[in-house]
Amino acid sequence: MPDHSLLSWSMHLNFPVDENTEPKANAASFKTKYDLGKIPDDWLNSESFISDIDRIICTLEESEANQCDIDKTYESFINSIKSEMSEKIPNKIIQISNGSSNKHRRIKKPWWSTELTDLWNEVCKSETMYLKTKSCHSKKQLRHLYCQNRKLFDKNVQQAKRRYWYKMQDDLTSSCDNPKEFWRKIER
Repeated sequence: MPDHSLLSWSMHLNFPVDENTEPKANAASFKTKYDLGKIPDDWLNSESFISDIDRIICTLEESEANQCDIDKTYESFINSIKSEMSEKIPNKIIQISNGSSNKHRRIKKPWWSTELTDLWNEVCKSETMYLKTKSCHSKKQLRHLYCQNRKLFDKNVQQAKRRYWYKMQDDLTSSCDNPKEFWRKIER
């Protein structure tokens, strides 16, 4: 009998699930980034941290085995670890971009504009809402909205490309009289 068997289970959760959760639009967030290459030797060895861990263990041993007590104890443990990290490990706070700048798109795509960035963000937002919804009726509406946004984005991308290439052609034809200018524009 092989010991590599497939295990499966089903879970029934007894709490309400909000189906209308939307991601925060244009919300930039901040995160603390730790330099894990510079962890000191005395990390997790301080008197205050050891006493915190002892207190957490005693609390866990004395508490009833219910989910609320376990969650509080876990939260206390995490806070102790985080405070020890903040005190001993070099760190800095970084901003996590919300994707509204999309600079990486403009580097290789000279026809890209802020209008296309906004349209792209709308496509991504509507796709996320469509994929996350559970309601059948809402799913149809959100899929329709997603398809409309995607078509509008694709149409505007094609127009922007066309305008860019027509402008490039006009620039090249206008610089035919000056060979130096012509070859300078070709190099772009």
